[in-house]
Amino acid sequence: MPTTKPPDPTSNGTRLPEVADSTRAAPAKRGRNRRRRLPPGLIHAAQAAAWCSVGVRTWRTWTAAGLTPRPIRVGGGVFWSIKTLRTWRDLGCPPREEFEARTTCPATFARPTRR
Repeated sequence: MPTTKPPDPTSNGTRLPEVADSTRAAPAKRGRNRRRRLPPGLIHAAQAAAWCSVGVRTWRTWTAAGLTPRPIRVGGGVFWSIKTLRTWRDLGCPPREEFEARTTCPATFARPTRR
């Protein structure tokens, strides 16, 4: 029969927190493990899909087919502008070509002509 160690009479049953060895530095995060901050006003595909109430796979299929606004590529990441998505939604979610034609207007069409 195994012998059990009797409880320490000076201990009240609580454990002390473990103290980290101060002689060793914490390993630096490098490469893909490091989480980067997003530029303000940009969201990932998962967030854009959730915002439009569709799945991520559906969102990526729509993007590949040209049905969503053009993504913004920053440092290897693919993002969407929240402002652009709001405009796209307000216009009725048109395909990318139609959306870009409706939102980008040449300067000649911006001002009414005088007679």
